[in-house]
Amino acid sequence: MNLNDLKNKVIINNEIDQKNFDYLITQVDQVAIEYAINELESQNKRPYLSNIFKLLEIPPRQ
Repeated sequence: MNLNDLKNKVIINNEIDQKNFDYLITQVDQVAIEYAINELESQNKRPYLSNIFKLLEIPPRQ
């Protein structure tokens, strides 16, 4: 999965979400983000950035 595919799967609602997504991809590799998306889907949760940060135990950008 490439970066654009990942971006399309993650729910990005506003500019802050976009900045947090950009930050996230500097902190973990794409495989970790794919894992988080798949894990959330298996739990019937939507792939909001906040859920991804929680699952990966990474604090969001300040």
